[in-house]
Formats: sequence, structure tokens, C-alpha cells
Amino acid sequence: MTAVEWPNAISPGLWPFRLDAPEQWSAVEPDEGLIAFLGPPADDFRANLVVFGRRLPEEITLGEVAELALSDDGPHRLVDPGIDQPAAPGGLPVAVRSSGTVVEGREVRQIAVVTEAPDRSPSGLRSVYTMLGTYLADRADPDESTLTSVMASFELIR
Repeated sequence: MTAVEWPNAISPGLWPFRLDAPEQWSAVEPDEGLIAFLGPPADDFRANLVVFGRRLPEEITLGEVAELALSDDGPHRLVDPGIDQPAAPGGLPVAVRSSGTVVEGREVRQIAVVTEAPDRSPSGLRSVYTMLGTYLADRADPDESTLTSVMASFELIR
């Protein structure tokens, strides 16, 4: 028998990251994500952000991952055509999509921001992160700017 530790060179796991969450938001462990944050209650709703991470092959684009994240929650309409940016010097590549839907008679918006780490396993997989923010459309002014600020603070560490 050979003792094998994980992560390792063959299966490196997800690249570590950090982000800046507002002090009044609560961090929670989601069922399927890596970490989630809940905003303070407002209008019987809590704006929230869930961070997902997966090892994915190069062939799956960040834009495809963003669109899939929005469609996983059910039928949505894309609010804008989205943004796809290659990595700038010292930065990360990013894809952004946003959508809207009606839940229990209330319009809800979602923002999906997807990025990746520069790591590649021997089989070609890389760490891909999806940040999915949800807020009430009629609270877009305070909540959307807070969510985009948290998402913009995302950075890889090591």
C-alpha cells in the first residue's frame, strides 16, 4: 500500500481564494457551494452570494459556466448579453451574466461572475469559480452594488 495525500500533483484540488464580505453579512456553509453569505433581512428577503468551485476542462468556457449557473435555478431571462474578459496583466479572466425571474410574485435578479485559476492538472482540468449573487430587483440600488463589490474583491491566494 502507498499512502496518498490529497490534494497532490495528480489531483490538485481547488486553488485557494479570498474575498471581502460586508461586516453585516453572515457567512454560512451551503449544501453544494464552497461558502455563502447572507445579507441582513430587508423586505422579507436576504440578498445572498454563493461561491461554487469545480475542476473543469479548458473546453468549457467561463461564459458557458455562467449561463449554466443561472439556468440551474429554473427559467430566467438574460438581462444583458454579458461580458467576457480575458485575463488582464496580473488579473483573472472573467465572464459575467445577469438574469431576472419572478419568485412568489417578486422580481428577483441574479448575477453570475465566473473566473478561473491558472492551475492545470496533468489531465487539463483547472479551478473554476462561480459567484452567484441574488437580490430583489426593487432593491437593486443597495444590493447589486454590494454584491458586485464583494465579487470584485475575489482573489486567488498562495
